[in-house]
Amino acid sequence: VHLLDVSFSYSLEGRQIFEEISLKIDQGDFVLISGPSGIGKSTLVDLILGLLQPSKGSAQINGISASIFRETNVGSMAYVPQVVSVIDSTILENVIFGNIPSNETDGRVIQALKDVDLWVFVQSLPLGLQTQIGERGATLSGGQRQRLGIARALYQGASLIVFDESTNALDALTEGFVLDTLSNIRG
Repeated sequence: VHLLDVSFSYSLEGRQIFEEISLKIDQGDFVLISGPSGIGKSTLVDLILGLLQPSKGSAQINGISASIFRETNVGSMAYVPQVVSVIDSTILENVIFGNIPSNETDGRVIQALKDVDLWVFVQSLPLGLQTQIGERGATLSGGQRQRLGIARALYQGASLIVFDESTNALDALTEGFVLDTLSNIRG
């Protein structure tokens, strides 16, 4: 990811959110962007993901415009929002979330669930991966829904995973465990 002299505002006459910022994130880097509410963290994420276009400068991934990269490299980026969307289906379907199952699916799902410390819980359920989680994940706690969303990103195998305050619903111990796991697999 390379932002080069990026400026951005939501309208031509609006206040500049960013003015000529540059940022380089190399493969394997683990970057935390923090700051007070309203400072532009989510806007920065949207620029990195190619969802917004800079008003000046360039946002690139591997030397390609971020928006073009996103369109031409489907599955190479994953986004874990603050509030994870879940479907009224099984745990398995929520982790693979639209991907086509293969012979390796169960093993990859199990590994992703282990990586976010959710596998022991899933094993305790009578139907395991085939357990229905209900509308909006009604049978899961907030922290379990968040970990399910993180497992979804890990399952996808994306080379760029962007988290938007997605560990907020986790207790400190689980957050530390998930961050350690991400740090270990980030290469």
